[in-house]
Amino acid sequence: MILITCANGKLGERVVRNLLDRADAPAIQVGARSVERIDARLASRCAAVTADYDVPASLAAACEGIKTLVFISGNAGNAVRIPQHHAVIEAAKDAGVERIVYTSFSNPVATSRFKLVQAHVETERALAESGIACTILRNGIYASNLEGFVGNALKSGVLAMPSAAAKICYSGHDDLAEATARVALEAGHAGQTYELTGSEPLDAGDLAALLSEVAGRPIISADIPLGDFRAFLGTLGLDDAAAADLASIYSAAAAGEYATPHDDLARLLGRPPIAMRDYLAALTSTEG
Repeated sequence: MILITCANGKLGERVVRNLLDRADAPAIQVGARSVERIDARLASRCAAVTADYDVPASLAAACEGIKTLVFISGNAGNAVRIPQHHAVIEAAKDAGVERIVYTSFSNPVATSRFKLVQAHVETERALAESGIACTILRNGIYASNLEGFVGNALKSGVLAMPSAAAKICYSGHDDLAEATARVALEAGHAGQTYELTGSEPLDAGDLAALLSEVAGRPIISADIPLGDFRAFLGTLGLDDAAAADLASIYSAAAAGEYATPHDDLARLLGRPPIAMRDYLAALTSTEG
């Protein structure tokens, strides 16, 4: 049996859908902090259980009888997420889980300028020490992070972003979910680490040019100072520390941490990942 945690999230739900589409999929169990938040249509085709990263007893129960755990990272700050992830790994060890597929993040090194990556550094270390066969999926920056910026650009004609000159290889949720499902089901991935980036290093100017093509009108790019972006995050309810942590991903991008494309995603999919022009075209159609 396969357990997918965070099955109500943008990535987890897509992983579940991909698994359900596979004729060779074994029994599937989906877990989330609140079972009620799992899509009812998916839950009706799986066993739905509580898997709350803050409640070790729920993790122990969810991992019972599981052979493969698709361990989708939480999204809290480091101080919360690191012990949460340790709790997941301990529950998996105690339950005799045979393999863990973990969704990590690009460039999980202690020297990264992205402060929140430390949770992935610590989790990858704990997984290596766990004695469980593991597969590490280092997901690139989600293309969906562009949605707010693109929505504003379509209204204003300006794609304004932090670290606008930084090259980033964006990854689409659909591609990542399909690759994750394949890794969870197929043999030969234990002990492997995959760098799941897109294939196109693009800065804001490149994105604005693509957006101009698909929108059929000129759109230019502009830089948002990181201090201004942190202040904007504060208006969304984040405290200063959380806003600084989140915004630091653009400091890492400016240092070139996400500029190198890898071919692992294409190899796992057996096809090229979505082209950003196509992604932006789809996004533009939903924005109207």
